[in-house]
Amino acid sequence: MSGPAPTPTAILAARGSWRAKTRPNEPHVDGPIPPPPKSLDAEARRSYWRKAKQLAAMNVGRSIDAAALARWARFWVLWRQADKVLAERGQTMDVTTKHGSYEKARPEVSMVVKYAAILDKLDQQFGFTPAARTRLVVENPAAQDKGKDRFFAKIG
Repeated sequence: MSGPAPTPTAILAARGSWRAKTRPNEPHVDGPIPPPPKSLDAEARRSYWRKAKQLAAMNVGRSIDAAALARWARFWVLWRQADKVLAERGQTMDVTTKHGSYEKARPEVSMVVKYAAILDKLDQQFGFTPAARTRLVVENPAAQDKGKDRFFAKIG
């Protein structure tokens, strides 16, 4: 298949799109996000739980999203580690060969760029960016229309 990936029906519905009603046979997944895989290190597990709570607050994350969220947490840690090296050692390094010395970019520079691109894709899918969130409409139970009851006082 060519072209962009189709937008999930739940996201279309959250945006208020009429197209959400045109996909009656899409699988429906429920349930909270499960605990992170044991293969994640402590920092990645903390990131996983932090984002899982944010997804729950947005009413977006489901049990089936755990693997994608684990990938997000793993790449977040990798990005932070590479970025920390750049902050501590700078973006360039001196290299000496038999032909002389020169300065070149640290390998972490390309790692930071690569991991940031991966995180950006995952952020878009989960709605972790301001632009992605503008496409979502989450119902606020407190602001729901109460029908005619909002005009008339209850008696008795």
